Amino acid sequence: MRLRLLSLFICLVLFSGTVFGTVWCNWFTCAYGGECPKLSGGSSFVGIKSGGYMSTLVTIGAGNFLSSYSDFQAFLKRYELSELQGICFEEMDSILSSCITSMENTNVMYYELKTIAALIPYNQVVISKLNSFDYDGFLQGRKLNPAVFQEVREFLSKGDVTGSVRSIYSKTCFILPLLYRIKFDIDRKTLPEISNLWELNQAYSNSLLFGQYIAWIFKSIL
Repeated sequence: MRLRLLSLFICLVLFSGTVFGTVWCNWFTCAYGGECPKLSGGSSFVGIKSGGYMSTLVTIGAGNFLSSYSDFQAFLKRYELSELQGICFEEMDSILSSCITSMENTNVMYYELKTIAALIPYNQVVISKLNSFDYDGFLQGRKLNPAVFQEVREFLSKGDVTGSVRSIYSKTCFILPLLYRIKFDIDRKTLPEISNLWELNQAYSNSLLFGQYIAWIFKSIL
């Protein structure tokens, strides 16, 4: 299944050209050279320009992550209204199944991304910009989550972009078992514990901010 998905994405790159998203984890592929809107220079990977292939994976991964998060919010809404509207396990199961599928797809994308990232040399122009970036100044006045921003800073200030990619993959690996636990309850016609939903919602929220801050910083230096 994973190989079939990746084959499809390679075809998308070949036929549609370079893709750059804007919201979640985007722009970091410029750290690896290849196709970058504002920086020249780069290399190719297995006959495909690394920026084009990696950026397509990032965009598809971001779309799937946001779809999964959106579905989970729809699930929370249905859970919240269950006392007023009654419990419909079939509807909740349908929402949750879609949520899980999208997160599984995100996991596949970032497994591939972390594998590729480990093989491609950095663009030292971008790494230098990350090393010298004013992280304190960026944090001030933007009302960012300090803990999440610090996590991003620890990777990017050292030029460890690949480490941040691995971290995103790990976050998807953390979220999936939480989703499966809730799905297990719904399959048994049992409402999940609210504490489990809070834990999952926090994991989604922190992951969203982590990817958003990465995109924000890269967009600021390019």
